[in-house]
Amino acid sequence: MLARTLIIGGSLLFAIVACATVPREQPNPYENSTAEQQHLFKTVSLPFPVGTEFTISQGAFGKWSHNESGNEYSWDFDVPFGTPVTAVMAGKVLEVWRPNQGGGCDPKFSTLAHNIKIVHTDGTVAQYVHVDSIVEVGQEIRREEIIAVTGNNGWICQPQLHFGIYASKSELYMSSKRKTLPILFKGLPSGLATTGLHFIVPKYQDDDSQSEIFKIIL
Repeated sequence: MLARTLIIGGSLLFAIVACATVPREQPNPYENSTAEQQHLFKTVSLPFPVGTEFTISQGAFGKWSHNESGNEYSWDFDVPFGTPVTAVMAGKVLEVWRPNQGGGCDPKFSTLAHNIKIVHTDGTVAQYVHVDSIVEVGQEIRREEIIAVTGNNGWICQPQLHFGIYASKSELYMSSKRKTLPILFKGLPSGLATTGLHFIVPKYQDDDSQSEIFKIIL
């Protein structure tokens, strides 16, 4: 606390001023990860066809809605409605959720977001949210195959794809044990999908390499 003497209208006043401590923003564990930590991250393709332009409006550990326990490794890719969405890995369609009850910038739509879940051979499950599916449960999916287009459904305030990968079928969003995984995306210069990044999906050389070219839009 600070003690201050004030002069107001010729009178002396002795004031005790409480100093509030402003909390400092915590470092982002994903965006500040080390090379050693990133070596353990899961590496996948970007969830759009080559040439798609997007902005990451909220990345992992985002302060708006990606700070729930077990759901921290989630990303919002801003793209226009109707943008094709591709599978980041090969797998099988586990679930297609499409209640067809609308969407908009209102919490009343929070349980109505259409989504696709695809299980991979390693047991992990990718979830693609705010989409209109063109695939069905049980369908085998190739990496980079178009599975949906983005749509106006669920609680959504701007056109986007919400994306994340869960550790297993028993650790999905509705589970008390939910667990999303840290991801490196092929084609991004550092692999990290950081908040605010504006990018065009590049042409990949192969499954194990980085892109032939990449372009960050300044």
